Amino acid sequence: MYPTPAQAEQMLLPCAHARYVWNLAVEQHSHWKPGREVRTRVRGAVPPAHRSPAR
Repeated sequence: MYPTPAQAEQMLLPCAHARYVWNLAVEQHSHWKPGREVRTRVRGAVPPAHRSPAR
């Protein structure tokens, strides 16, 4: 495969995004331990225990 310079430039951004996601997944996997609670939160979200009761 011999892409033109324009095609090669267009391929860089998707590859960079894929590498970022891969590295993030590797980092998160390295912090996981058996028996550990799964915590998926959006940054800045208030945990359920700290929310005020519904009115």
